[in-house]
Amino acid sequence: MAVVAVGIVVRVLTICCTCAACALNDCGPAGGVLGSLHLAKTLGHPNVITTDMGGTSFDICVIKDGEIPTTIDSWVGEHRVAIKMVEVPTVGAGGGSLAGGLFNYYPAM
Repeated sequence: MAVVAVGIVVRVLTICCTCAACALNDCGPAGGVLGSLHLAKTLGHPNVITTDMGGTSFDICVIKDGEIPTTIDSWVGEHRVAIKMVEVPTVGAGGGSLAGGLFNYYPAM
């Protein structure tokens, strides 16, 4: 059932990034953290744990006292990335990894 059919009216915002810098810096998960912080503040919850399950990874972010944690100590493979970014560590496998190839999804990795 569509949310409009039950009377829910929302503004939908999306994050789309195709540049290498954004792919390197996890802009998608960071955008989810920002959206979660906005919702948490609206609901009066300054401390929340956000989650982002993708096709290959399950990421989290712990927001404490309404502050998004950042880091300049991140790694991509064996390479250190010394750019300030939202701290969104991967803590497990994502949906595609767990399904073990049972489903076809886009984009294929």
